[in-house]
Amino acid sequence: MNVPAAVANEYLVPRDHVKPDIKVGNYYLQWYSSSYGIPQKEVARLKKFIADIAPYLTTVLYESASAIQRCVRDKTNAKAARLFEDAFAPRVLVTRRMEEIVYTLQMTDDGMTTIGRKEIIISERRKTGLALAWELGELLFNRQP
Repeated sequence: MNVPAAVANEYLVPRDHVKPDIKVGNYYLQWYSSSYGIPQKEVARLKKFIADIAPYLTTVLYESASAIQRCVRDKTNAKAARLFEDAFAPRVLVTRRMEEIVYTLQMTDDGMTTIGRKEIIISERRKTGLALAWELGELLFNRQP
């Protein structure tokens, strides 16, 4: 279901969402302009998620992400490899559930590392859920001393 941006901004995105500077060690989050941000009370959780995964953001993971694509290309013909990439977009994916929120880190074969957020809102009366998910931004390494 596609929800128009105006409807999402008016009714689904709470007013307390912010896009604070998130810096952990040498990593920082470059917010996407299309991102809604996160609730103010979640800033510490997001920083903890990045701090928890930062030790694993080594060349090994980046090489693993590109190895997935190389393996697909080497083991199949070009057409099948393209169909596989289009259908599954092979990548390294790390998720962490923090109470009712799930944060994800995705690494693509070109080295792009994005952070996403997913929340399921459950109706008390109907016991059904509405899943809200969006990409927050790209996690970058600050090479400046």
